[in-house]
Amino acid sequence: MTTSIDFTFLMQADECAEIAWANSIKESVQLSVGGALIVGVLKNPFLRHLMELYLNNSVTSLGASVLVRHGLAEVHGTCGREEWCRGYEFGTIELNSSGFSCFNNLRDQNGEEAWFDLLVEGITAYACRDAGEGICLGREHLATAIENRDQEILRRVVEPVSTSYSFEELSHLDIFTDEARLATEKFWSPNFQGRRSAKILRSSFEFNRPVWSLEDENDAIAICNRRIRTTDCLA
Repeated sequence: MTTSIDFTFLMQADECAEIAWANSIKESVQLSVGGALIVGVLKNPFLRHLMELYLNNSVTSLGASVLVRHGLAEVHGTCGREEWCRGYEFGTIELNSSGFSCFNNLRDQNGEEAWFDLLVEGITAYACRDAGEGICLGREHLATAIENRDQEILRRVVEPVSTSYSFEELSHLDIFTDEARLATEKFWSPNFQGRRSAKILRSSFEFNRPVWSLEDENDAIAICNRRIRTTDCLA
């Protein structure tokens, strides 16, 4: 490794990304409220996550853990009803009474503010946002995605506060379009109807979906058993 490398490259990249993000919002927001205010609001550690889960019934995996940690959401389980996943229980993320109270107070205090309406319009312009680590869904959104066989949604679903993907094999499912997803909005978006699109926001840093087969599991068990035997011998 040469000494000519600038070892602040990660700091510079983070700073550039944050500046570009803020400038994009400021340039896009042509209201008297000002883009700077929107940027400041979005820097709240849980506000966007809270609004996404309430309005879209979905949230990033990181957002789910933030909401649970702040006592605004809880993890529940629901079983798939379609034949191809019947009998399996999947984790969902749901706002609890504190989460609903927080959103309602936010809406009551700021419902007539331009920035609040703008955020609602911005968040409901997409169905979910995958920041690279997967998404967590509320019960209605998950049930609708399963019924619609919405592969683009399901392949991103992870267990709340976990890194495990909920659906291992989806190659047999059809591709569900953004337009078709929008047409079923009333089923998966219980707290909001009237969005203009139901796109999936995808991160350019999205990881490849991990592959875990029965052979992998058997190999892992065999390795574990060998290590146990070796440990016993050493003891």
